[in-house]
Amino acid sequence: PLLAALGEGHIEVAELLLEHGANVNVRDTTGETILLKVLSQPLRDLVRKVKFLLKHGADVNARDDTLTTSLHLAENIGNLEVAQLLVEHKADVNSHNNNGKTPLHILLERWVYNEDHVNHARLLLEHGADASVESNNGKTPLHLLLKTRFHNEGDVLDLMKLLLESQHGASVNKRDKSNQTPLLRTMGRDWFKLARILLEHGADAGVENNNGKTPLHLLSESRIHDEGDALDLIELLLENGASVSKRDKNNQTPLHLAIGRDWFKLARILLEHGADANADNADGKTPLHLLSESRINDEGDALDLIQLLLENGAAVGVKKQDKNKQTPLHMAIGRGWFTFAQILLERGADANAGNSNGDTPLHILSERQIYDKHRVRIARLLLEHGADADSPGAQNGCNATPLHLASYGGRVAIARLLLDRGAAANSKGNQGRTPLHSVAEGKCLYSEDDGIRVAQLLLEYGADVNAPDDDNKTPLNLASYHGAVEIGRILLDGGAIIHSTDSQGRTPLHAVAEGEDYYSRNNDVLVAQLLLERGADVNMPDEDDRSPLHLASYVGKVEVVLVLLNAGADASATDANGQTPLHLVSQGSQGDGIGVAQLLLEHGADVNAQDKNQATPLDLASYYYH
Repeated sequence: PLLAALGEGHIEVAELLLEHGANVNVRDTTGETILLKVLSQPLRDLVRKVKFLLKHGADVNARDDTLTTSLHLAENIGNLEVAQLLVEHKADVNSHNNNGKTPLHILLERWVYNEDHVNHARLLLEHGADASVESNNGKTPLHLLLKTRFHNEGDVLDLMKLLLESQHGASVNKRDKSNQTPLLRTMGRDWFKLARILLEHGADAGVENNNGKTPLHLLSESRIHDEGDALDLIELLLENGASVSKRDKNNQTPLHLAIGRDWFKLARILLEHGADANADNADGKTPLHLLSESRINDEGDALDLIQLLLENGAAVGVKKQDKNKQTPLHMAIGRGWFTFAQILLERGADANAGNSNGDTPLHILSERQIYDKHRVRIARLLLEHGADADSPGAQNGCNATPLHLASYGGRVAIARLLLDRGAAANSKGNQGRTPLHSVAEGKCLYSEDDGIRVAQLLLEYGADVNAPDDDNKTPLNLASYHGAVEIGRILLDGGAIIHSTDSQGRTPLHAVAEGEDYYSRNNDVLVAQLLLERGADVNMPDEDDRSPLHLASYVGKVEVVLVLLNAGADASATDANGQTPLHLVSQGSQGDGIGVAQLLLEHGADVNAQDKNQATPLDLASYYYH
């Protein structure tokens, strides 16, 4: 009845109830007193009702079953006048609820900070609130202040000063259960004024988090908005003992992180304070490696820092390779950075250093897509500094020379430069393939025109048009397999043997019959027509007695099958197993099997022909579910 009377604002009724013995401190089943209920369900005229209850002896420090007091509730609803009333009536400012939180914790957990927060905090602290007390999760009021979003930095600065300078001041180096100190929490959030206050009050500038990162690490890798304030804070950290050489658990120094963020002004400051220009991280990368692979697009933006790193002793040679044995020169070449590469070479970088794939900078240049205006200049620069034009790299196990890679990618200018500088046009790479084999494969060319020009260039420099690889395939075999019709034409014009056979006895016509066309769906037809026009034997068998028609039928190349049949291919020819092309197409063609079967039947294929196991095409089609 007493709570109901107060809820309706009937103070006179409440007075009457108390005069007749109502207990102002009666508890409900959750342990709440009337004062606690009034504060947990804020009513109209709250201050008046609280005054009434306190006047009549309400226990200001009564706790409910969660150990919450009236002062906890007052701070939760943010009513300063009520909080003042409670404190004046000796409310315990350091009472803990069952989460170990004091009223000061509750106040600072509220996410919107304003002037009232400062006044609330001042009230609690002036009445003895302990600013260093921890909640059950190890958080002090200072931790909570720095974990929460706020709108007015000035109010937060005032709150921080109150916490730090109160009678029971906050511990500036206290760690929470996530091992964070207040200073660590300010890093990377543009809270420079807060960090400055913490440092002025004795915060440890060298403290580490769980990843071994110090405030200087965190600031170096952060994305900040006000660079000027950040740089001032860095100077302050350094003045307060922050180490430029400290490594985190990834073995990274602040210099590694600053360069990784393209933050060159900070990198300069760190170097001026003695940062090690040769420190390597867990991947074996030095600051120079990281600069070489940074995200900046303009080489000019990085040149000043490159010079500064070199002036501070950054090593450029094989003694400073990362875990992939990459030197800074490898990485600069990969970016197409001419001036950077020039500086490194002038400082003694090894133009023939191999990475973990065995690739030299010249291999990387010959393979990667780099702006043409830089590619040839860099290649010439490398050759002038002793790069071996015939170095056998081991890229992907290919044992390819730079000329192989340039040929494979259709890089005409690089191929010409390498040949002019003495690169061997017939050098053997992986599987015994020459640069002409590489260009004949065709599948990585940016355009067939580039491949044509490289093929012509190689032939001009004496490339053997009929050189066999380890599988006895000639460049014409590969060009046919990959549908490179114009390259095939150049090879034939250059003397390619049209009936050259590989280790399986297959000719270029066999190759196009079964091959992969990387240029267009019709190129294999054009290659087949070209070979037939130049005299290819349409019925020539391979070592398994299979003709080109057998192979084209098996893979379902209906257009090629038609070209072969029109050129006189025998639709009834049998292979070593006694199977005709119709048997093969019945076993599971990958393409247009039905179209191939119809063409074969139209050209006289025997539908009842039996192979050496007495199986007909229908038997095989049934067996393979066709």
